[in-house]
Amino acid sequence: MDITSETKRLDRVVKLISERAEVERQLLSAIVELFYGEPLLSDASTALPASPGKDKASLLTVNAFCERAHISRATLYRLMRDGDVSYYKLAGRTLFDEGHLADFLKRNQLKAMPTERANKDRGSQKD
Repeated sequence: MDITSETKRLDRVVKLISERAEVERQLLSAIVELFYGEPLLSDASTALPASPGKDKASLLTVNAFCERAHISRATLYRLMRDGDVSYYKLAGRTLFDEGHLADFLKRNQLKAMPTERANKDRGSQKD
Protein backbone atom coordinates (compact mmCIF):
# COMPACT_ATOMS: atom_id res chain seq x y z
CA MET A 1 0.00 0.00 0.00
CA ASP A 2 1.10 3.49 -0.67
CA ILE A 3 1.08 6.39 1.76
CA THR A 4 -2.11 7.90 0.32
CA SER A 5 -4.20 4.77 0.86
CA GLU A 6 -2.78 4.33 4.38
CA THR A 7 -3.62 7.92 5.19
CA LYS A 8 -7.17 7.45 3.91
CA ARG A 9 -7.52 4.29 6.01
CA LEU A 10 -6.27 6.09 9.10
CA ASP A 11 -8.65 8.98 8.42
CA ARG A 12 -11.57 6.51 8.23
CA VAL A 13 -10.50 4.86 11.49
CA VAL A 14 -10.20 8.22 13.25
CA LYS A 15 -13.62 9.24 11.92
CA LEU A 16 -15.19 5.97 13.13
CA ILE A 17 -13.61 6.36 16.56
CA SER A 18 -14.81 9.94 16.93
CA GLU A 19 -18.31 8.96 15.72
CA ARG A 20 -18.39 6.13 18.27
CA ALA A 21 -17.29 8.46 21.07
CA GLU A 22 -20.03 10.90 20.11
CA VAL A 23 -22.64 8.11 20.07
CA GLU A 24 -21.46 6.96 23.51
CA ARG A 25 -21.64 10.52 24.83
CA GLN A 26 -25.15 10.93 23.45
CA LEU A 27 -26.20 7.57 24.91
CA LEU A 28 -24.83 8.49 28.34
CA SER A 29 -26.56 11.86 28.15
CA ALA A 30 -29.86 10.20 27.18
CA ILE A 31 -29.58 7.69 30.05
CA VAL A 32 -28.82 10.41 32.58
CA GLU A 33 -31.62 12.60 31.25
CA LEU A 34 -34.06 9.67 31.37
CA PHE A 35 -33.05 8.75 34.93
CA TYR A 36 -32.66 12.23 36.40
CA GLY A 37 -35.00 14.24 34.20
CA GLU A 38 -32.20 16.71 33.40
CA PRO A 39 -29.55 16.70 30.67
CA LEU A 40 -25.99 15.72 31.48
CA LEU A 41 -23.76 18.71 32.16
CA SER A 42 -21.04 19.19 29.58
CA ASP A 43 -18.23 19.99 32.05
CA ALA A 44 -16.70 16.68 33.22
CA SER A 45 -15.44 18.19 36.46
CA THR A 46 -18.88 19.18 37.74
CA ALA A 47 -21.49 17.14 39.54
CA LEU A 48 -24.33 15.51 37.65
CA PRO A 49 -27.96 16.50 38.35
CA ALA A 50 -29.57 15.51 41.65
CA SER A 51 -30.95 11.99 41.75
CA PRO A 52 -34.65 11.46 42.37
CA GLY A 53 -35.76 10.59 45.88
CA LYS A 54 -32.69 12.08 47.52
CA ASP A 55 -32.41 15.46 49.18
CA LYS A 56 -30.25 17.37 46.74
CA ALA A 57 -27.69 14.55 46.56
CA SER A 58 -25.76 14.35 43.32
CA LEU A 59 -23.33 12.13 41.51
CA LEU A 60 -19.74 13.29 41.23
CA THR A 61 -17.17 12.53 38.57
CA VAL A 62 -13.67 11.36 39.46
CA ASN A 63 -12.35 14.91 39.08
CA ALA A 64 -15.09 16.41 41.24
CA PHE A 65 -14.59 13.78 43.98
CA CYS A 66 -10.82 14.36 44.01
CA GLU A 67 -11.27 18.13 44.10
CA ARG A 68 -13.74 18.03 46.98
CA ALA A 69 -11.77 15.46 48.99
CA HIS A 70 -8.44 17.18 48.21
CA ILE A 71 -6.84 13.93 47.04
CA SER A 72 -5.10 12.87 43.83
CA ARG A 73 -6.65 10.62 41.21
CA ALA A 74 -4.09 7.93 42.08
CA THR A 75 -5.16 8.03 45.72
CA LEU A 76 -8.82 7.81 44.72
CA TYR A 77 -8.18 4.80 42.48
CA ARG A 78 -6.28 3.11 45.34
CA LEU A 79 -9.18 3.77 47.71
CA MET A 80 -11.60 2.34 45.13
CA ARG A 81 -9.42 -0.74 44.66
CA ASP A 82 -9.20 -1.29 48.42
CA GLY A 83 -12.98 -0.92 48.80
CA ASP A 84 -12.76 2.23 50.92
CA VAL A 85 -14.92 4.29 48.52
CA SER A 86 -18.16 3.15 46.88
CA TYR A 87 -18.72 4.07 43.25
CA TYR A 88 -20.92 3.42 40.21
CA LYS A 89 -20.00 2.57 36.63
CA LEU A 90 -22.39 4.06 34.09
CA ALA A 91 -21.64 3.76 30.39
CA GLY A 92 -17.92 3.51 31.13
CA ARG A 93 -17.90 6.51 33.51
CA THR A 94 -17.00 6.25 37.16
CA LEU A 95 -19.41 8.18 39.35
CA PHE A 96 -19.69 8.72 43.10
CA ASP A 97 -22.70 9.56 45.22
CA GLU A 98 -22.09 12.80 47.08
CA GLY A 99 -23.30 11.04 50.23
CA HIS A 100 -20.49 8.49 49.84
CA LEU A 101 -18.00 11.35 49.85
CA ALA A 102 -19.47 12.69 53.08
CA ASP A 103 -19.39 9.18 54.62
CA PHE A 104 -15.79 8.68 53.51
CA LEU A 105 -14.72 11.99 55.03
CA LYS A 106 -16.57 11.23 58.28
CA ARG A 107 -14.95 7.78 58.55
CA ASN A 108 -11.53 9.37 58.16
CA GLN A 109 -12.10 12.30 60.50
CA LEU A 110 -9.68 12.38 63.40
CA LYS A 111 -10.74 13.51 66.83
CA ALA A 112 -8.68 16.28 68.40
CA MET A 113 -6.64 14.86 71.23
CA PRO A 114 -5.69 17.17 74.10
CA THR A 115 -1.98 17.72 74.45
CA GLU A 116 -0.08 17.49 77.70
CA ARG A 117 0.16 21.27 77.85
CA ALA A 118 -3.59 21.64 77.34
CA ASN A 119 -4.18 19.19 80.20
CA LYS A 120 -1.88 21.25 82.46
CA ASP A 121 -3.72 24.46 81.48
CA ARG A 122 -7.05 22.85 82.32
CA GLY A 123 -5.68 21.69 85.68
CA SER A 124 -4.49 25.19 86.58
CA GLN A 125 -7.89 26.68 85.69
CA LYS A 126 -9.67 24.36 88.14
CA ASP A 127 -7.61 25.63 91.12
